[in-house]
Amino acid sequence: MTSSSIGRPRRWFADAITDGLMRLHVLGLESRPAADQVAYCAQTWIEALWPAKAWAEEVDRERIEQGFAYLARTCERWPAPTHLLGALPARAEPKKIGRVSMSEEEKARNRARAQELVALVQGDS
Repeated sequence: MTSSSIGRPRRWFADAITDGLMRLHVLGLESRPAADQVAYCAQTWIEALWPAKAWAEEVDRERIEQGFAYLARTCERWPAPTHLLGALPARAEPKKIGRVSMSEEEKARNRARAQELVALVQGDS
């Protein structure tokens, strides 16, 4: 199920961002927010990142985790939300749908139906 990035962020997204930030926080990176500011920091990141993309839990939850893992390995200073966007791995290629084979009779029937629909839309019927 794909989630639109319009409106309120989805719970899975907020949880993934909050978890990633908590993991970064324990690393003691330079310029990290104070412990009592981490929740506010997480909310700011969520608000900044949610409208940046069309997020979908089934593909993006793992990408967010991988992005934070990359930041944990490479950052020496507390990152900005844009750094996570740059650290996200590419989405997996969608599965290709094979070519549909139709008989000549099916093709002719589909062409005739398409012509009927065109005529209907153009008001020729």
